[in-house]
Order: sequence, then C-alpha cells, then structure tokens
Amino acid sequence: MNGALYNLKYVIPKVDFDSAASKIESVEFKVGILYLGSTDGYLLQYGVEERQNEEGNSVLLSNFIQKKYVGEKSKISFLSAVPALNTIIVVCGGNLSLLDMSTLEPKPGFHNKLKGISCCVVDSMAEDHFSVRICVSKKKQVVLYSIDEEKMSLVRSRELNEPIVNLSISGDTVCVATHSRYLILNVKTGGVIDLFPIEEHSTSYMITQIQNQEFLVAGPGNLGMFVTGEGTSQRPPIQLTANLYRIIFSSPYIIGLSPESVLVYSLQDGKVKQGISYPGGRTLGVFDGTILVSGSSQISAILPIPWQAQAENLLRQENVSDVLELLKSLHISSDEAKLKERSIRQKVGFICLSKGDLTQARKLLTEGHVDPREIITLYPDIRSPNSRYIPISPPLHNIPDISSVRPEAGEPDVHQFLLQYLLDISQLDQESVTESVAGVQLDPDHEEIVHTCIAKLYALYYPEKLDNFLKQDTVLLNTEDLADFFQNRDFMHFQALLHEKLNESKEAISIWTGLVSGQSVDPFFPGVQFVIRRLCVLDAQLCWSHCDVILEANQELGVELFIKHQLSAQDDFIDTALDTLRKFPKARRIYLEHLVLNKKSQVEQHHNLLALMLIEDYKNSDSSNKLRTLILSSNHLNMLFLLDKLRGTSLHYESAILLGRMARYSEALHLLINQLGDHDLALSFCDDIASRLERKEKEDLMYQLLSIYLNPSDQANKQQYLVKAIDLMNSRAGEFNGSQVLNSLPANWNIASILPAIKVFIRQSNQEHRSTQISKALHKGNNVNLKSEYLAITSEPIHILPNHYCISCKKGFAGTRVSRYPNGVMLHEQCVINKKICPLTGQIFELSV
Repeated sequence: MNGALYNLKYVIPKVDFDSAASKIESVEFKVGILYLGSTDGYLLQYGVEERQNEEGNSVLLSNFIQKKYVGEKSKISFLSAVPALNTIIVVCGGNLSLLDMSTLEPKPGFHNKLKGISCCVVDSMAEDHFSVRICVSKKKQVVLYSIDEEKMSLVRSRELNEPIVNLSISGDTVCVATHSRYLILNVKTGGVIDLFPIEEHSTSYMITQIQNQEFLVAGPGNLGMFVTGEGTSQRPPIQLTANLYRIIFSSPYIIGLSPESVLVYSLQDGKVKQGISYPGGRTLGVFDGTILVSGSSQISAILPIPWQAQAENLLRQENVSDVLELLKSLHISSDEAKLKERSIRQKVGFICLSKGDLTQARKLLTEGHVDPREIITLYPDIRSPNSRYIPISPPLHNIPDISSVRPEAGEPDVHQFLLQYLLDISQLDQESVTESVAGVQLDPDHEEIVHTCIAKLYALYYPEKLDNFLKQDTVLLNTEDLADFFQNRDFMHFQALLHEKLNESKEAISIWTGLVSGQSVDPFFPGVQFVIRRLCVLDAQLCWSHCDVILEANQELGVELFIKHQLSAQDDFIDTALDTLRKFPKARRIYLEHLVLNKKSQVEQHHNLLALMLIEDYKNSDSSNKLRTLILSSNHLNMLFLLDKLRGTSLHYESAILLGRMARYSEALHLLINQLGDHDLALSFCDDIASRLERKEKEDLMYQLLSIYLNPSDQANKQQYLVKAIDLMNSRAGEFNGSQVLNSLPANWNIASILPAIKVFIRQSNQEHRSTQISKALHKGNNVNLKSEYLAITSEPIHILPNHYCISCKKGFAGTRVSRYPNGVMLHEQCVINKKICPLTGQIFELSV
C-alpha cells in the first residue's frame, strides 16, 4: 500500500435507538440531511454540516432532527432522497413508500402503493430533473417506474427465469444478479445478455455503476469484472479480497467494505492504495461525492485527505506513478491550487530526472513551468560563470549536479535532454514541439539565458545547427557570456558567427580568413566556400581586402567570390576583379571564361584577354579546345593581333580558323593542306567555318578546297590530291554548286569516277528547277490578282453629287479635279497629303503592281 488517501471521521459516534437490537440497515445523504433506516422499521433524520477543524481538515457535524416509524418490525432496506420532488423513497419490509423529505409524512396518494419488492435502485442517468426513474425487482420480474410530483407511472416490465438478488440501472440497461449468474437486460427491447455464472455457495452479489452503461460486478475468483451494456469489457479485471460484501465507485477509486476494514483500489492499475480499519461495517455508499460507512450504531465519513498532503506524502516516497495519477484526477480552479500543482509537478520532474527517466522528466518540468535556471544550474559547463541565480528554497530536488544522473536505457544523453527541454519552452524549433507543451510560454525575463544556453549546446553537440540558430531574429543572447564560452574553447568559427549576428562583419571575416590562411585552426570551420558565400553578400571593399588570402588558398574556389558576388554585374566591379586577379592567372582565366562564355560579355578586352591566356596555355588540350570555341564564336576578337601571337606556336588549326574568320579561306586551306598535310583537319575547318556562312559562301568555301586538290602547288602530290578531290566530291556533293564544279573539271576526266556526285548534282538541279517553276507560277498568279484588283478599283465610276464636299477643306467639287481613296473618301486633288493614308479613317493603302 502507498500513502493515505482518506481519513475516517465520525459523523454520528452512536445512534440512540429505542431498542438495543436495532441496527442501521440503510443510509441516504442529500442537501445536508442524513437519513438512517433501521432494522426495526424506524427512519431517523439528522442535519449535517461540513466544517474545518483546527488542523484545516474537513469534518462533518450532525444534529438529530426527528424519528419516524415506517413499518412494523421490518427493516428499511432502501432509502433515496429526491430533493427536486421533496420526496424520499423508502422500501420497508418489501413495501415502497414515498415520504416528505422534511416531515417524513407519507406523500398523499402514494402510501404502500408497491409491495413485494426485493431490490430497488434509482436511475442516476435520467435526464429529467423533475421526475425520477426507479427500477425494482419482484421475484423474477424487473419493473421500471417513473415518479413525478403527481403520480408514479409504470414504464415497462420484463420477466426473467430466476429470482433477482441484486440489480443496478443505467438508462435502459440493467445489470442483474440472480442466484446463479449475472445478466445484462435491456428493458426497452427485452434483450438479455448472459455474462458469466456466480460461483456456488457465493454470498456476494455486488454490482456498482462505474459510469454510463458500465458496471463493476463480483466475478469468479474474487475478480472485479467490468462489463458494458453490450456485455463486453473495456478494462482489465481487478483482484478483490475474498470477503468484500459492498463496493462503490468514487473516481478514481473503487472502495470496498469487508467485515474488518475499508479497502481503496485504484481504477487505473487495480492495486490496493489504502486500507482503513473498520470492524463491523454494514453499509457503504457515496452520496453526491461524500462517502459514508456505517456500523451497527455509528456513522462515519471517509473524507479524502487534501490532495496537496497526499502528493507531498507520495513525493517523500518518490512514488511517481501515484502522484501523476492523483494530479490527473484533479479539477483545479483556484490560482493558489494551480501554483501548488505546478510545484508538485516540478518536484516529480526532478525525481524522474534523478532516476534517469529523462523523457518523462522533460515533459513534467515543461508542464510544471519550472524556472529554467533551476535546471541550467545543474550544468556547470553550460551555466554562466557570472550567474547570480539562487535555487528555490526549500529545494525542488536533491541533485548535486547533472554528473550524478545516469540515464536509463533508451533515454537521451543529459545534454540532449537539456537542449530539447530548452527548445520546448522556447518553441524555437517548431518541428520538435509536442502537443503537451504547445501552450507553454517562456517568461521574457528568461529568454536571454535560455537562448544563450541553446547556442552553447549547439556549439558543443550540434555545431551544424548553430549557424541557422543565430540567424533567427527572435534569438536573444548574452553575447559577453557566449563570446567567453567560445573563446575559452577555441571555437574561432563560432566567434565569427557571433560577430556576424552583431553586424560586425569586418571582425567576422577577419577570423574566417585567419582560419583559411592557417593562422588559427578550428575543426568546426566549414572551409573556404563558406567564407566566399559570406563575402558575396557583403560590401565590395571587404571582398578586395580579403580576396588575396582566399585565392592563395585555392584559386579555383576563390574565383567564385567574383563570379557570385552581389555586385558581379557592375562594370567597375569587373574591372577591379580583373586587375586584382593579375597575380592569380588560373583564377583570372576562369573568371574571363565566365565573363565571355557564360555571361556573353560584349567587351572586346575580355575576349582578347581570354584568348591570350588560352594561347599561353596552348599545351593544355582543354585550353586548346576552349580557344577554338572562342575564335569560332566570338565577334569581339582582334584577329590580326591574335594571328600574330599564334606565330611560332603549334596552334596551326587555330591560326587557320582566324584566317577563316577574316574570309582568307585560301590561305587557311593552304596552311592546313600544303604546309601541314592534314586533310581531315582541312575538312573540319570547312565545317567549322561554314556553320557561320550562308549557302552561297559555303559552296564557295568547299569549291576553294576542291580547287586546291585539282591544282596542287606540288605536282608530286597530283595523283594523291586527285583521289582526295574525287572522294571530296562524292562524299560532300550536296555542299557544292554542281554547275560550278563540273565546269572546272578537266576535259579528260572519267565521268564514271564521280558518278555519285553527278547524281546528287542532277537531283539538286532538278529540285531547284522545280522550285523555280513553282515560285514563278505563284508570283505570276499573284501579279494577275493584283492587276485585277487594281482594274476593279480604277474602273469603277465615281458619282459626285452637288452636296458632296472635300473632307479636308469642306468645299464642293464643282470645276475641280477629284481624288478618291479605295474606301470611298473623296478630296480635292490639291488637298491630298499622303496618297497611302486616308485622312478621315487613318487606313493605310498599298498596292504594288
């Protein structure tokens, strides 16, 4: 058993009966009036008042009012007061009577109306406040009545197979105990559900209502079985003691009466929470929240111990589960009680923390609104050395510091616990906020210390998250404390991030460039690219001041500073960048490639500088390819200058391309064929140059290549060049002007050798001829249409009436020459300004014949 939940207090230490044989048989307590039914037919009435004793606990004081004899030596087995009707229902000797609650006199017209009643129960779930429903048993019969101020009416009746021993009702559902079994009866439909048998020789037929449509009954093996109106169970059974003969439910506990004691069971786990010695107990009931137990001649109240005292007692035992169960059952409204509840929740949280149950501790400490400094103080490596916070007295816990806490298996590290707790109460990480802490508000006075501690924890355990955390505008920091924390641990990168948050960009960049140059070392420093990203959004002056350090570390990455800078599109920035990069040729070339090839710069200097740098690096095949692309695509190169620079190098093809760009095709082809002897390269040259030319120019270029083969400068190559010429014509016939080629061939040539080319020439000629004929016919038809239109316009008569006038000068046409627009608008000939534009409508006319 755990700490005490209830105290037993006498309400009536001894009832004065007329006979020593009289005993208390039934009890009812409503609106401050206590009714006792005796075994010999007497009904006693007492007034009861609740007061506070000297210790601050509640006690019930009684005073005798009156006594009424109801039956002849028969026990009063049932009492139920109905204040709304000013009526008390009494069952004495199997007869039901309705008495006035105040005078105990019979209600007119109701005296001894029902007889032969073995059990009676009131439906507590009835919704009508001005009537009451009672369920009674008469041997094998279950009968439902409705009582109001005027009459008692039969609602319905159901018959069972066995005599009824006990029953309880909830709406239309009745739980019934017979001598052999428990049943669920629906009095509306008559349906019966057989639950389970009652053990032979059992004397316990206990039934109590737990909530709407749910009952607790004494099952086999002393099990308390929960059953619903559907005959099912939604809770596990609880183990009861063997000699219980009364049970009641008072949330969240089940209370049972045995011959020697009162036992309190938890509805949640079924365990016995308290035992109260009470020999000779006869009745037990809960009356509007007040629990009364009676012996033969005394009445006692089972009064709950104030929850604060219960909680403190359980805290001393470190009984976490019972404290939480107690808090869950509370319905607190006063501010004072809410503060006490928070304090208890805080203490339970620290108990969980000391035991290593960090998840539960975090939840409780957050819900308890504990001062976060109470927890931070436990972390000597996190708390500020200048902190003046003094823990609460009396203390909430006995944890010396966090090093004494050993997390349970599966629980997070103690520093992870602190970080998650601080994030919960600050709600800076919305993804981690759970439903239980969604409404928690961090005290504004604590924001700075909480945010500073989060930054420290991020730096120690989650360095990748610190940057984004510091960027948040809502983060408030003790910058002096945090700067000392970073400096003492040589966190240079984090120091720079702190400077950046304080808008001290110059100091931040200085630290980062020191890390880039190797002057200082920090394992958390992300590298050169991180610094470049920061510089790209800062003032250009900082860029020029620190770019040398970055370029010396890595030219390929460093050039990104100029490419991605926010001012990279400005001409002044580009000129300064090119000047700065003179010392870094590799970076300068990459930057020029970006300007020319990617950004399509139209500045001639950029193109020429890039070409020169590529020429200087001509031994690199990548540079050679880029130079060819540049020469072929750029319109801003100084061709003669670059051609001069190429002399003495092995870049013959590039020289040929430059000659080709200047339309000096014969020189380029001579260089490639006669000097280098590279025929494939000559053909590639033609392809590259032809991509920028019109059809006629392409044909001329290919004809010049063919002419070199047909007229070699060295007769020793004549036969070889003849073969090349034939192959060129047959393979590229579609790129030649056929008539031009055929007219240039020697008369003694064998036509069969170029038959494939001739076929192409003929096909091209036929196609051109057909296209020309079609075009000619279309133009002729268009010309005929235009002439017809012109004749129709000019041959149409113009009728001029006396009232017609010039729309320009507003004068008539008598004796003058008239001009008329196609839309019918007429003017004097001398008033025409533009023959193609109507001066009235603005319509434009144009006809070409």
